[in-house]
Amino acid sequence: EADAIVDRVRNFVKGKESAHVPLDLTSEVNRTVETFRRHTDSPITVTVPWSPTLIVCGDPVELGIIFMNLLRNAETATSKNDPGHPPRITITMRREGERAVAEVADNGPRLTFSRLSELGKSTRKEGLGLGLGITKELAEGLGGSIKFERRSERGLTVTVTVPLCPEDKVKAYWSEQKTKNA
Repeated sequence: EADAIVDRVRNFVKGKESAHVPLDLTSEVNRTVETFRRHTDSPITVTVPWSPTLIVCGDPVELGIIFMNLLRNAETATSKNDPGHPPRITITMRREGERAVAEVADNGPRLTFSRLSELGKSTRKEGLGLGLGITKELAEGLGGSIKFERRSERGLTVTVTVPLCPEDKVKAYWSEQKTKNA
């Protein structure tokens, strides 16, 4: 899986497009959350309430990069929480018209408007400053967008919106897969 990520980042830098196939966004997000849980030492709680099946056209590695970057950023933000606010991330997904919407909300410190406007520019010495920039570009490559919003009490909600895969493309893909496996 690490080799696939490196290949996707190389292709991204070179401006090459990846192959987009029908994927269940809910399953891809849950898989990324499980990977995140296996590789974090943080006491953070990640909750993903039940979500409907949301078929989008994308690359599983790219979707994984998007959501892993958002999880890591939320983990960093919530690591500064005082004991009265245990670190928490909630990812909710829903359909809005012909689009899939995923919201990644954390309970880290409330961002100032100044800091909110700096999102996408690294302030960490150990980072490359590419995480949110790549995340935004990957979402846009799927025909989607990313929006950052301060939560009323504390923390941040990052909304990722991508188009649902047209039904005819889903049917054609699965028909092709059946033919390949026959």
